[in-house]
Amino acid sequence: MNSTRALIIKPLKNKYHFSLLLIFSASLILHIASCNLRPITITERFVPADTGIADQKDTVIPATVYYDDNVLLMEDKTYFSSIKSVKLFKTGFDFALPAIPLNGAEQLTLVFDDLHANLTDYKYRLIHCDANWNPTGQMTIDYIEGFPEDFILDYKYSLGTLQKYIHYSLTFPTENLKPKVSGNYIIAVYKDSYPAGVILTRRFMIFEPLLHIEGLVKRPTIVEYRTWRQEIDFTINKASLPEANPYRDFFVVIRQNGRWDNAIYDIKPKMVLNNILDYNYERENLFDGINEFRHFDLRSLSKYTPRVDLIRQDTGKVIVNIKPDIRRAYDVYISHEDINGNYLIMNEDALQDPAVEADYAWVHFTLPFDNALSDGAIYIMGGFTNWRFSPEYRMKYNKERQAYETQLYLKQGYYNYLYVVLENNKESANTDLTEGNHFETENNYYIYVYYHDKSSYYDRLLAVKALNSSIKD
Repeated sequence: MNSTRALIIKPLKNKYHFSLLLIFSASLILHIASCNLRPITITERFVPADTGIADQKDTVIPATVYYDDNVLLMEDKTYFSSIKSVKLFKTGFDFALPAIPLNGAEQLTLVFDDLHANLTDYKYRLIHCDANWNPTGQMTIDYIEGFPEDFILDYKYSLGTLQKYIHYSLTFPTENLKPKVSGNYIIAVYKDSYPAGVILTRRFMIFEPLLHIEGLVKRPTIVEYRTWRQEIDFTINKASLPEANPYRDFFVVIRQNGRWDNAIYDIKPKMVLNNILDYNYERENLFDGINEFRHFDLRSLSKYTPRVDLIRQDTGKVIVNIKPDIRRAYDVYISHEDINGNYLIMNEDALQDPAVEADYAWVHFTLPFDNALSDGAIYIMGGFTNWRFSPEYRMKYNKERQAYETQLYLKQGYYNYLYVVLENNKESANTDLTEGNHFETENNYYIYVYYHDKSSYYDRLLAVKALNSSIKD
């Protein structure tokens, strides 16, 4: 343990210790001096992410094809190829949205693996953002109670795995560091220094349950969309803020599953009746229905599951071939249960803790395609890809096999995924050519209602509503 870490940890055992005040004051002064929270340039060298994983030293992963590779983004992003299996969720619920009430008893859990397997003193800090996920630029003391940063102290070494790693875990907010205002937040984990040493960023929300939302997912009203899209209708009761201007003060966002690329931003009410804001639109609130998620089961490396074609070891690494997928663009809808793009780390052969007994494998994906796309690229999308279009999740076309292919280094578990097409110069992907779209598909939708507090100059998050589509008509 280095001297800095020891100095900080010791006083935390007694919150009344005088040293705590000295440390907090010094940390606060340093933080205020470096409080520029706009997108930040990372100074490390850049090495393409596809040159290796486990044996590579701190490879910086590109941001996206549309962003500067060296910019710290306010997104769900992993910045080094040695950092794997990052998940952020409401504590106790692996698939739950990372959103908790302000000053409530609920907490969030962040987990990740470091494949270097050398113990690192990782620290974290929280960044407050507006409704569009831009840093608000407030001083930390304005939105954080306690320290501006803290250490991640919970870690375990992998047990009995070919791939050695350290599994880190953090449960927050804590008494030492917790948000004191609502809104959008980024948690940034880093080593050595901030922002140069950032290894990952993840989005989460703190909300004040002040507004009431009623809503449903239905088959579209407009005939031309009825077979392949879904309509989200809802109302907001603003009785707790009777003086608020619904067209000026509220900012509403709708998301489908874990995606941000196709989110609907700043939709305005169609009608206002007293304190009820009506968002019963016919076009403005439509999403492509997509299809049920594909899946594969990698909970065991000693036996084959229905979607696994090959498992073998090669020079100390595990290779897994997933059976070639098929294009579903023109297939009829077939209902089956999925976990809406999430993934679960599991090892059926684990004796105690799958989090540290699950191994890693190179997983090969294949999607047959007669010809390469002339406009755009195909990506694998799901929770394990951060729902993003990073280069490592982009598939390459194999002319000889007439198929798109890629391989990803994944931890044992159960995975959901889709193939999506990102057209050139677009920021939102579609599934028209790969998965198709169906009004019957079961999807999760999330509605967020932000209120711009003019007195405090930030966007408060006053409601979060989850809806699920199980369409019958």
